[in-house]
Amino acid sequence: MKNCDFIIRIHDSEKKFATRSGTSVLSALMPTHGDDITAGCYSGGCGVCKIQVLSGRYATGVMSKVHVTDAEKKDGYCLACKTMPESDLIIRPLRKVPPKIGHRFGYLAR
Repeated sequence: MKNCDFIIRIHDSEKKFATRSGTSVLSALMPTHGDDITAGCYSGGCGVCKIQVLSGRYATGVMSKVHVTDAEKKDGYCLACKTMPESDLIIRPLRKVPPKIGHRFGYLAR
């Protein structure tokens, strides 16, 4: 994959995608693999894009403990919109939408 800094692979899948340094996992994933992750607000407020990083180095921006607890952070959980790869990654999208958020963003019928 040309013109990329890192490759991100989706766990239990053949799918992989290229990204540049400084680009969030969510921003890199959405153009070609948007079906593999759920996205809501794109800024960390909803927690819908929660993933687990299984392998690789990454940095995260500020995330609410409502969405990612300290214990979860230690296990590699983070929000894709706030996660910047620092190496190749293997991720596992959780695809869980809390009911309150699901209704607000139209993922769940009222």
